[in-house]
Amino acid sequence: MEKKYNFEDEWKARKVFEIFHQKQNSTFAFKNNSNYSKFLRASRNKTNNEVVIKITSSSKNFNLLKSHINYISRQGNIELVDSDYNLYSNKDEIKDACKNFNSVYKIPTQNEIINFRQKEKRETYNIVFSMKEHSLAPVNKIRIAAINTIKKKYPDNYFVIAMHNDTDNPHCHLCLKSVNKNGKRVNIKKADLNELRKNFAIELRKLNIEATATIRKNKY
Repeated sequence: MEKKYNFEDEWKARKVFEIFHQKQNSTFAFKNNSNYSKFLRASRNKTNNEVVIKITSSSKNFNLLKSHINYISRQGNIELVDSDYNLYSNKDEIKDACKNFNSVYKIPTQNEIINFRQKEKRETYNIVFSMKEHSLAPVNKIRIAAINTIKKKYPDNYFVIAMHNDTDNPHCHLCLKSVNKNGKRVNIKKADLNELRKNFAIELRKLNIEATATIRKNKY
């Protein structure tokens, strides 16, 4: 029996861009008339090339992981690439991608957590990569830059990534396993997210995409 798309994840992904645009256009950033004038001058001559990275959700058991993988792959209709550059392009192969998340460290199922009275933990980080002005960067280059960014920061953590170019804001979904191949669990904090944004912009510039990463104080 096929599972339906995870509309909650889809809503969260779209909400990332809505909130980002709202913050960019809100008046609180222009309290100072001098700063506002500088912004106007800069905006006339410069396209907004800010990168966007957002942790949209997480999976706390294997059932939720499979649901998220099915969503970002559109039930096998969108190709996945993993951290070892393996490709998964149909329903059967998507099942293999899910199984690969259980190598070294097994992610418990919902029943196992209940039956063995285990404490729920964040088993994956579900991350969206994009740009504010998405027309500046083809989604395939966003995928390349996202892969290089994550492999640089978390070289021992398994992940899969999918491109979504069928929306108003083309973007990539990356699902990162929290426990690496050495059994160490990563904990992504605000400073780590800022580093990811900075490196994502660097990787895009290597692909001849003009990109910037402004460090902000807001939480992810």
